[in-house]
Amino acid sequence: MNKLIVLFLLLSFSLLGGSNLIKDDKMKKFEKYWYFGKKTEFKYVTPEIRKGEFKISTKHSSEPTYMALRTAVKIKYKQSYKLTFEAKMEGEGQMQLRAQVGYDNYDGKRSKAKRLNNTIIQGLGKIYKPEDGEWKKITCHFTVDKETPRAYISEIVYRLGAFEGDITLRNFDLVLAKDEKKEKNGSMQVSNLSDK
Repeated sequence: MNKLIVLFLLLSFSLLGGSNLIKDDKMKKFEKYWYFGKKTEFKYVTPEIRKGEFKISTKHSSEPTYMALRTAVKIKYKQSYKLTFEAKMEGEGQMQLRAQVGYDNYDGKRSKAKRLNNTIIQGLGKIYKPEDGEWKKITCHFTVDKETPRAYISEIVYRLGAFEGDITLRNFDLVLAKDEKKEKNGSMQVSNLSDK
């Protein structure tokens, strides 16, 4: 009887799509599963990873693509997803959120990775502009509308180059979702969190 209950619970959980597709959501193995890239003008920026939080501080803003946090994910064509994370951004500017086809042979360091001629956006391309420097929960719903070319990977990208100030990100979650609206570039909701 106990085995039957456990089997039922496991099956129920899998049907709800509750399995996080971000392999290192608490950033315990940051070097293996995450990539923080920056152009020379941001050479002074060094991320601090502590207790599942990613923190950086910038003295200026530039192009969004000049500094980004990325993680490889396995997302499939015509599938719908829900991305959630928490952000505290004190300063001015914006963050771009994208699901896109990235480099081939993703190794976390991208030392020998080849770029695609054109970035392939996979259903999520949103801009988040913080208003008050408080903790926010950001929820994005999107459907992958293009196939990933063979030998390339998909990734979630947090473009941070267009923000000046302090950025803290945490509690990353990407799950399968059902019956999502088929909006161009997905949808995004921002809700307040009490400071934890």
